[in-house]
Amino acid sequence: MVVLTKMRNILTVAALTIILLSSCAKEKSDVEKIHSILEETAIIEKSLEKLQRSLVDLERKDSKAFKKIIALEKGGKERIVLSNEAIGISDKRKELVEKEREYIEKAQRKFNSAKANMDKLTDPDLKKAAVNLSKSMNDRYDSHQKLYEYYLNGLQHDKKLYGLLKKKNISVSRLEKEVKEVNDAYKTVMEMNDAFNEATKKYNSEKKTFFRKAGWKIK
Repeated sequence: MVVLTKMRNILTVAALTIILLSSCAKEKSDVEKIHSILEETAIIEKSLEKLQRSLVDLERKDSKAFKKIIALEKGGKERIVLSNEAIGISDKRKELVEKEREYIEKAQRKFNSAKANMDKLTDPDLKKAAVNLSKSMNDRYDSHQKLYEYYLNGLQHDKKLYGLLKKKNISVSRLEKEVKEVNDAYKTVMEMNDAFNEATKKYNSEKKTFFRKAGWKIK
């Protein structure tokens, strides 16, 4: 029985080093405000990096625990102890992924506060770039919501599997069925993780386009 890797690696939004070259006086203050809000958004998401390292570490521990458990005798004391420890790891992973979601929601609220300034833009090309920027970020947040929900689903299957592994009279076929459920759940998690990372790259690209159209030099 082999469980797919559960280790995710989400991309956060990038901060930009930019120099104001030119901009219509009418648009300048709004563009500067948008830039300030987007940089604050990036700072909020920067906090995710340490949390991500902790989550990946727990995912590695979970993988090691599973390999040890299936090598032990069914119903044995050590197998039960390790299964309980693995359930505890799942609980800690849930706490971290919920904190991750809180950071993302905080960043989303900050980003959405730029909408008022985006709506004030009058240059057609710049306004279109702002619309594309906003859409790319909101698509990204939608992707993270799905990733979060599928990850929680995977954790539920993990705990169910470890509960079964504690039983002495559990059949091989029943365990194989649950392992398949775990594998399928995390396969979807990986797909959602990839979708989120692609959405992040799209947003970072749209952000550069927006500021270039505003007359800002991207370094």
